[in-house]
Amino acid sequence: MMIVTTVNGHVRLNYPKARMYDLDFLDNVRTRGPCGMPENATSSGIFKTKLVTASNVDITWHMAFPHTGGFRIQILQSNGTILHELTPTNNTVPWFSSNDSVVQNYMASLPSGFTCDHCIIRLLRDAKEWVTPNGPYIFWSCADVEIGNFQCNQLNCYNGGNMAANCNSATPCTCPNDRLSGNRCQYTNECETNADCNNNGQCLTINQDFYYPLKQCYCSAGFYGYQCAKTSTLTTTTVSDLTSYTYRKLDSNSEIWYKVISATNEVEVIQKTTSTSWIGLGWRPQGLRASCQFFPSGAAPGLLHGPGGSAEGEGKPEGNAEGSGSTAAPEGNAEGATTAPQGEGGSSEGGNAESGGAANSAVGFPMDCMDMVIGSARG
Repeated sequence: MMIVTTVNGHVRLNYPKARMYDLDFLDNVRTRGPCGMPENATSSGIFKTKLVTASNVDITWHMAFPHTGGFRIQILQSNGTILHELTPTNNTVPWFSSNDSVVQNYMASLPSGFTCDHCIIRLLRDAKEWVTPNGPYIFWSCADVEIGNFQCNQLNCYNGGNMAANCNSATPCTCPNDRLSGNRCQYTNECETNADCNNNGQCLTINQDFYYPLKQCYCSAGFYGYQCAKTSTLTTTTVSDLTSYTYRKLDSNSEIWYKVISATNEVEVIQKTTSTSWIGLGWRPQGLRASCQFFPSGAAPGLLHGPGGSAEGEGKPEGNAEGSGSTAAPEGNAEGATTAPQGEGGSSEGGNAESGGAANSAVGFPMDCMDMVIGSARG
């Protein structure tokens, strides 16, 4: 059985809900501060999570790659001015939990007496292996919030949840199905039973803690996709006739066979790899230039559409592999820096440089501008 999922990279707020577009690869090299994503980028209005003044909020986020380094959570005015530090951080100690690279939640206490009609909760995540000429290399994610002395029935639910009849501020929402959980129905599992996998696979627990999703579908041969809803002509794990496929050996542990399915305009890939955990496969068109790393013009107002400054990702690492030579706070000009982090690339399972590059130069790093899938198999 196999599960395959797309991969974007690196942090995205789960709760409170991140701004749309809720991409998890917004950094201070290719996007502008204070958030990387401007408010109302989709032109469909601003969703604000309502939070209760002086309450404790379990802020959670998705992280696709565990860079070394800590995190920082702040409350900002809607114009980006920093109002409060929710983590025990400041300009002298800019990062919290730097020794735990996989933490994905923090119980924050909202300030007593503080209210706002529209403010921002911002997560900053240091990628300590790499630096920019202006300071730390940072991923960021922002949530628009409203903080006030709300009664329980004034709070809002996610994902079609409804206000509970016995509403209380700890559990205000009831969720429409058992795949949703959390006090605002903010967390989603792909499945709870095999029926959620369309009976084309098994619903298995992949995480024992709070890093959602906790359960996902592992599809039987012949099925793939979310909840195993798509069918494949590959109905066995061992293909006897490979004559119609093109063969490529990737490295000493991995080889692939692939062919184009003209009827569906798809590429069918068989990958054989020696692994005890997961495998990844990426691809991109030949001849891409470094401009592929930037958002297309018109994607959303305020996104970085091209390189600013001298974006050259060819330098050597500064300091050692464990961190940067700078402890500058991620404020002011450092947030809007458009110079690339300096570093040399590693393997897909080690610290990957998020390299930049002048727009017309060749793509320099193996993972830049890749479409990528990751898969794991059980049984």
